[in-house]
Amino acid sequence: MTFAAPVPPEQPAALILSVQGSNVEIARSSSGIRLRAHPGMVLFVGERLIQETGAVQLAFCGRHEIVSISAPSKVQLRSADYVAERGQVSSVPTPVCRLPMIHREPMPNNIWPFGGREVQAESLETLLRELAPEPQATLRAALEGIDANVGTSIPTLLLDVARAAALDEAGIWTEASVQYHQIRDRWPEADWTRDAIERMRQQELYRPSADQLGAGEESGHVFAFVVGVSDYQQPEIKDLQYADHDAATFAQYLESDRGGGLKRGKNLLLLLNHEATRDRVTANLAAFVQGKATGKNTLIIYIAAHGAYACVEKRLPSEPCVPGQDDEEPYILMHDSHPEDPKLTGIRMGDLHDLITAHAGSFGTVILYLDICHGGALGSLPLRSNLTSPQVKDTFADALRPDAPGDVGLLLASSRMKPNSRKDEFALEESFLDGGHGTFTYFVLRGLNGDVPPQKNTILIGDLMNHVRSQVRELTGNRQTPDLSATRPSIVLVADTSRRGIELQEIPPNIRKQIVKPRSPQADEQLIATILADSAEMPQVIQRAAEEESGQQQLLIYLKGEQVPQVRGDFEKCARNFERALAVAEDAAFTESRQLFCAGRAQIFNKHYAEAEALLERSIRIDRKRAYSYNALGIAHLEQAGFDQAILAFQNAINLAPDWAYPVHNLALAQEQAGFYNEAIATYRRAMSLAPYASYPSYNLALLLQRLNRLDDAQAMYQIAIRTALADRRSNPNAPPRWSHLTEAYNALGTLAAAAGRTKAAREHFLNAIQQDPANLVAQHNLALLEAGPLRAMDRAEVRWREILAMEPQGGISSVVRLSLAESLAESGKIDESIAEYRALLGIDPSFTAARRGLAVAYLGNGGVAEAMSVIEEVPGKAGFESVREDLKRILDGKEPLDGELARAYRRGRSRRTR
Repeated sequence: MTFAAPVPPEQPAALILSVQGSNVEIARSSSGIRLRAHPGMVLFVGERLIQETGAVQLAFCGRHEIVSISAPSKVQLRSADYVAERGQVSSVPTPVCRLPMIHREPMPNNIWPFGGREVQAESLETLLRELAPEPQATLRAALEGIDANVGTSIPTLLLDVARAAALDEAGIWTEASVQYHQIRDRWPEADWTRDAIERMRQQELYRPSADQLGAGEESGHVFAFVVGVSDYQQPEIKDLQYADHDAATFAQYLESDRGGGLKRGKNLLLLLNHEATRDRVTANLAAFVQGKATGKNTLIIYIAAHGAYACVEKRLPSEPCVPGQDDEEPYILMHDSHPEDPKLTGIRMGDLHDLITAHAGSFGTVILYLDICHGGALGSLPLRSNLTSPQVKDTFADALRPDAPGDVGLLLASSRMKPNSRKDEFALEESFLDGGHGTFTYFVLRGLNGDVPPQKNTILIGDLMNHVRSQVRELTGNRQTPDLSATRPSIVLVADTSRRGIELQEIPPNIRKQIVKPRSPQADEQLIATILADSAEMPQVIQRAAEEESGQQQLLIYLKGEQVPQVRGDFEKCARNFERALAVAEDAAFTESRQLFCAGRAQIFNKHYAEAEALLERSIRIDRKRAYSYNALGIAHLEQAGFDQAILAFQNAINLAPDWAYPVHNLALAQEQAGFYNEAIATYRRAMSLAPYASYPSYNLALLLQRLNRLDDAQAMYQIAIRTALADRRSNPNAPPRWSHLTEAYNALGTLAAAAGRTKAAREHFLNAIQQDPANLVAQHNLALLEAGPLRAMDRAEVRWREILAMEPQGGISSVVRLSLAESLAESGKIDESIAEYRALLGIDPSFTAARRGLAVAYLGNGGVAEAMSVIEEVPGKAGFESVREDLKRILDGKEPLDGELARAYRRGRSRRTR
């Protein structure tokens, strides 16, 4: 089994100093997508710089050279050298060339400190003196060498980056952060600075505030962050029964004297259900932890929710992501998480590790209670979504070493009993446990409250978990086995067992051990009402979380693909939401990446593709390990018929989010438009299997099958789309009242039935389409054609067509409707009315060829040969009318026209004149 390990930062190979021309691109080693090159960007080993025109200058620090490259060229970076596959390359030595350690493929979290850039209170000289003699001398020499080259031929950008890197390496992080901000301000495309700034800013979370340094040094303070999610926004994720009750009860215990007497809004924060969104949890956690890290303080984190795995990145898109074949990492699903992309909508377990346990020495003690493996299934997610004890422990392995600084305890609800199997890793819930609890949390609370025999009036973590493990295994018949990892088994969890805790009912002696239906959601109404009791004291938290939460809701709609209508205004709104959030947390890279994505997606609606691609590429450079911007970039290329680049972008999105159906569907669209029909059919089917709730993949597959004249297959697929849409609408309380794929599928079935001569079935399908959406004018028009033709109900058809024209007198389908109405009026003998409709059409569009010919035919059928000729003569030399003009001349010469339609009209007109 291969699990994802934290990816360490690395040193870039080169820094781009200048770019002349717009056709210069960077080809990444892990992706086929090319990103446009700009000054300030960095290149890593294995990446290539490709230019068709212009010139590029870059600093290659492996050889301390400034390299100039003229087009056309292709240069590949290596660890100590570069290789020019083509192009002219020249270089000059440089005494200054230093690049910082950053992540090649950053995946920013959003557990981020608040505020903007800090003003450095201490001078650089003071900070230098605080260093040990050897690193101080090294840094002084580096800074003096940089300053000595100011004003020389060495570019300012290279000097600024070298200064930031030197300060960074020496651990003078506040001053380094100032330098990185200056680089970002001067060279906006230097998006790698966000990764460095994130590392700098993270240090602020562990720097104790003045009140923490001056108080509680004897015993320290206890801080607890408690989250419980039973109610999930997405219907594809099964709701839990008692996770919210577990969290609320755990918070009650912490408020008791035995639990530490914590106070909500001071040292205890509780988030339940709809308050526990991804962005609300991360924003509150950042604010809650900030400034509290001293060696005497204790941090407790309790989370009860669903957990899921996400592939780090798939290398073979055609194969499923299964355990043992792809790197995986665990995520915790919040109220608004989406099962198809936990990376975008969940909280990465590694972010908790980075925030808390990697700096446990700063806090003194960190205890994590994770009740996150409930039930082993998440509705539509595959079984691998169930989190495993070994995987979670692997995530925290370095912090759980006995020699790690500070104490860390990790208490998990379940563990793996059989090698290479996850089927037994359940965290069960029971209604008979004090009104409803998870078995793990119930016995944790029972143990903390007194069921565990104390040692010297204290309860130790090892004793608690021995008790919890045995009790849970006995109650569940060995179906669930909790797990514990800790730096030492003697971590104290209860400091004074003589103090009073909370009341918990004992298990009735003869209770049946079975999971029952969830109780009424009103049962916890009083508990849920206590959410965010400290909100009045945390205005920045509320502002940031509310803006990010609102923007994230639009991303959740985006994840649904074409299943939910997407409009430009919604993406413009979410760009503004994230922009306002950045005003509170300026350097939150994940927030900035989402803001750029929303702005770029809105520009695609505007058909401003260059602007869209620039914004989306910046979003990708900031956040390379999530799929959302790759998918949008693919849409931009697809709309411009750039099929090769679109396919690469969609494949990258699929590699990063293999359970997300939307990019799979979009890949099928690109394959179809590129002419790869068999591949497109298979890819559409993959999208259908990933999102069985979604009707848009089957609908678009039906369109392709119809295009290929596989009419029976197309009909079957339209029917699948209809059944899927109806089922999703019934199960989704937030479903839109009108569903485009539903009415369009009915209309398509009607068209197929009409073409096959099945008039009754066609009429039923058209009526169903209209019933689902009365504003579907295409279905209205098609039904009118059926009424005017096989159903022989011209009066009804005329009424229907005129109703359509009343709703849409110009544009859209109006020209087609008016033409059909005019033709049918002529066929039914209403020549004068037909002429009026043709004249109306030509008044709107004089170049409408079918209307001009139809008008000429109508005049001829009314006996007006001269009028017909005048209609044609209005467009002398017009292509397509030469034969009509010749036939009209034949009539004037007393001969029959050669065109069959004109001949029939001429005979009708002659008959009318005779009568």
